[in-house]
Amino acid sequence: MSRSRPVDPVVEELRARLEAVDRSLVLGLRARERLQQELFTVKRAAGIALYDLEQERLVQRRARSWAEEYGADPDLVEEVIDRAVQSGKRRFLTISLEPRPSEEPVVVFLPGPELRRPRERSLAHSAPAVVAPPTA
Repeated sequence: MSRSRPVDPVVEELRARLEAVDRSLVLGLRARERLQQELFTVKRAAGIALYDLEQERLVQRRARSWAEEYGADPDLVEEVIDRAVQSGKRRFLTISLEPRPSEEPVVVFLPGPELRRPRERSLAHSAPAVVAPPTA
């Protein structure tokens, strides 16, 4: 799509904020993937069953509850979490990732006031996602 017309600065700002949220989602999913791989590695070494259907159900219920609390689409959130869980299982079966905490970025998402719980809205300011390099 060509940009022959100037775009409203408000539109550009909103697009930049959406991009920051999208990046946070990707970084959050990658962090989850790595943690899930580390969990599987630890469970395998300890002789613990890799899959726990009851825990997966708990994760789904918790995510759905958070979605409802924050006003997000619970079906979408549940689908994303389920896909992340299933993807992690598949990856563990095909790829052996050794935990490398020193390579993990620290990902912090600070939602704007519209995404905070009511009691948090007055306590914090709006800020974009922050990605910090790991500390040694």
